[in-house]
Amino acid sequence: MEPETGPQHIAPEEDRSGITRSNPGILSAIQGAFSAGMTRFRAEPGETPEIDPTALPRKALSFGIDLEEELPKEFVRHAQPVVLQGRVDAPVLQFYGGLGQTSLPCLELARLFNQQSGYTCELYSLEGHQGSWRKIIAQSEIHWVRDVIERAERVLAETGNPTTGFGFSTGGLTLLKAAAERPELFSKLVLIGTPLELRNRVHVAALEVAEMLASHFTALRMLTPYIPVPLAWNDLLVKNTFNAKGRRRLEFLPLSRFLCLKRLQLKTVASLTRVSCPVIFVHGSEDEFSTPATIKKHFGRLGTSDKYLHQVSGGHMLILDGDVVRLYGELERWLEARSVPAAVRGAKGASNVSQ
Repeated sequence: MEPETGPQHIAPEEDRSGITRSNPGILSAIQGAFSAGMTRFRAEPGETPEIDPTALPRKALSFGIDLEEELPKEFVRHAQPVVLQGRVDAPVLQFYGGLGQTSLPCLELARLFNQQSGYTCELYSLEGHQGSWRKIIAQSEIHWVRDVIERAERVLAETGNPTTGFGFSTGGLTLLKAAAERPELFSKLVLIGTPLELRNRVHVAALEVAEMLASHFTALRMLTPYIPVPLAWNDLLVKNTFNAKGRRRLEFLPLSRFLCLKRLQLKTVASLTRVSCPVIFVHGSEDEFSTPATIKKHFGRLGTSDKYLHQVSGGHMLILDGDVVRLYGELERWLEARSVPAAVRGAKGASNVSQ
């Protein structure tokens, strides 16, 4: 699940974005005060020096995170890689989970592809989810992308074929960036609930300010791993059996982890023109973390001409709360159509938006 601080769910659209009709100047005041720093940050995303986690003390704030504390056992258990072996001649699908979760939300969908279609399905969590808080902060967006590339390289070396990437939430951002860097490694991308931008503009501005300050002040940068930021799980997610049986998702993440997300968003959006394989975006009409309009805006920048935006009814967790069997059928048809040579598929083009 992608993190977003603040109120969990407010019905009016203007309130979802964090800006009310009664006080529309909040965002402009924040952004105006830091306009020079923001311009520099936007021009060169990811320029903040990395933190050496081994050099950090166990605790730095009385209320902050203890870096030696282990992550919840249930979370760590579900963060381990899972391989569902399929037919020898079948393509390999690699699934990646979100920022505050493991790959568990992808498991039901992966099982359908494995059992019904015979695909080999590999499920991974973002690096750093398998140990302590210190291990979490040791992995930045650079490591996430590197690990995706290394796993795709292994598939190409072992099978002679590029991988098909399935990304849920932040996993989708990571796959897009990896496919832009190494296009020969990916045959297709399936992206579900991918937050190219966070919908709450005040939260976006706050992250930009935090990143700008951290990039200029070493002391502040060294504190970001200790500052806990709650994850905004709404009531529907709390009631979901996925969350009810043990702690399978995190309640908060270090501020440094959110800054990694922000940098990854900027880097991914900047590299969209270099993505050349077929891509399908599946996005919920009521997604709590990014709007359909935002996805449509960036959708057109993809370098590939074979791209499809499939909007469905539901929120960010549609992969769990929606009709997974129906979603499997729709995605299987999309994948199967792209197993046919492009020339055979016809000249009408494949860039579409569905409602």
